[in-house]
Amino acid sequence: MKLSMRSSLLLMSSWAGLAWAGVAGCSSATQNGTGFGDDGGSGSSGTSSSSGSSSSGIAGGSGASQPPASGSSQGTGSASGTSSSGAGSSSGSSAGAAPGSGAASGSSSSGTMPSSGTGMMATGSSGSGGTCAATIAMGALPLTANYLAATVIGKGGYAYSYNDMTGSAACNDLSAFCGTGMTAVADAAGKTWGAGIGVSLNQAMATSSASPPVGMYAVTGSGLTYTLSNLPTQGARLIIDDGGKDYCTALTSASGTAKWADFNSACWNMSGTGLSGAPQTATHVQFQVTAGPAAGAFDFCVTALSVAP
Repeated sequence: MKLSMRSSLLLMSSWAGLAWAGVAGCSSATQNGTGFGDDGGSGSSGTSSSSGSSSSGIAGGSGASQPPASGSSQGTGSASGTSSSGAGSSSGSSAGAAPGSGAASGSSSSGTMPSSGTGMMATGSSGSGGTCAATIAMGALPLTANYLAATVIGKGGYAYSYNDMTGSAACNDLSAFCGTGMTAVADAAGKTWGAGIGVSLNQAMATSSASPPVGMYAVTGSGLTYTLSNLPTQGARLIIDDGGKDYCTALTSASGTAKWADFNSACWNMSGTGLSGAPQTATHVQFQVTAGPAAGAFDFCVTALSVAP
């Protein structure tokens, strides 16, 4: 099982470029992210995808959080786009690289983001394609062309999906903070860790095909309060980053409040570094569905997400 970390640059990803097997009808744009495995394994490349706006350009995922992981494990992340139709993909990798570029039908896409810490980096390519088949639950947080408003959390940002690129898959809806997909069987090496959805915390809405950068956000409060339409049976984790490192906490119920002290860089056994307080350089919040001994599907929405007082 792997925990997903941070991602960069958005748009809807092509099925071929992102290995969307088993998730019919999903569209997404990508963001790269690192993941931490329950085995505490070292980094390994994967795929992350995230949906972008259907009529306006997709904003960039996160360009400033992760430092290069030993100059390796780089992959593509989607950038921006202006169309909700057509198919596109992007690719490319470079050790410790900054965002790159690639072409996608109806959109420009691709970029690289490094991974950090122990665990696995997930990256992906983007493109514009069909719609995501996620079930929109009652009360799901609304998105405007894939953008989550600042009235929900942070200063606003684009939503995305991501996966390990080793069998797991995910896509996210463009109108609500919902995702669907599947997790493959976890491997001993920790390369197959699952998939999930996330959102940037400080990113302006795109006004053109250019991708607005993702900035840092100083979080306040005592933790994160969340509500999901359902808790995936495989298991799930809530993730936030700080200082270029992701911290996670295992979710035991579909709603609750995770205190900052609950977050750890190795939350599967609490052997990593814990958060000592509210993250001051956060760039994203993610919900990861963990891979396990059997493959499984997931389909859920985030119906509430806020900073706990």
